[in-house]
Amino acid sequence: MRERALVMAVEGHRTIVLLPGGKFQKVRLDHPASVGQEVWLESRQGPYRYAPSAVAAAILLVAIGVAGPHFFGSPPAVAAFSLDFAPSIDFGVSKAGRVVSTKAFNPAGRRLLRQAKVMGMPAKTAALTLTRIGVADHMVSAEEPYVLVGGVVGQGSGAWFKALARAEVTLVRKKKWGINVVVAETHGSPAQYSHVGASIGRSLLIARSFSAAGKRPEESALPRILSRSGVLAASSGP
Repeated sequence: MRERALVMAVEGHRTIVLLPGGKFQKVRLDHPASVGQEVWLESRQGPYRYAPSAVAAAILLVAIGVAGPHFFGSPPAVAAFSLDFAPSIDFGVSKAGRVVSTKAFNPAGRRLLRQAKVMGMPAKTAALTLTRIGVADHMVSAEEPYVLVGGVVGQGSGAWFKALARAEVTLVRKKKWGINVVVAETHGSPAQYSHVGASIGRSLLIARSFSAAGKRPEESALPRILSRSGVLAASSGP
């Protein structure tokens, strides 16, 4: 029988791993491994060797930082945000303000998520990281240079989302990218949008657009959604 383990430390030819249930074991692997890597062990390997309590606590904190939700289970999302330019992605946010889930709505979104591991990141850091990568990867249209940031802030103050939106605006202005940041926010619950076929930002703009009634959200391009919701009209005014 094999079981999954997480590499916590490498000491020469010996490796300390963390097993499900919080048990630590020192093993000899037949291949190189690095801290944070998941490995599979045969259960017949030697008896468990527990680290001293102080060391175990320190190692466990490292494990949470390295493996995060993937190994220990994700905390529930109490809020969420979305990013739309060419990619379209929703992000679940925990009470601590960190990304605990992602959902890409198109191939560009899946491609962008493959370029950075944002699970466990603070929401603002994740948004800025993916925006930088997306711009560098030419994912923002030169003809319609918009980034739509959507937010479901739940019952909280929403300060984290306001900080995220301000950071996005500051980033594009500082870099002089010539991109307009559009923000759409609601105090609803993330569960209300978990089964919607479009990102949070798109859904919020479509909901306020009478002309989009009856159309499936995923069939509308971002410029059309912005236009129907009045964003492009407002941005082109005096």
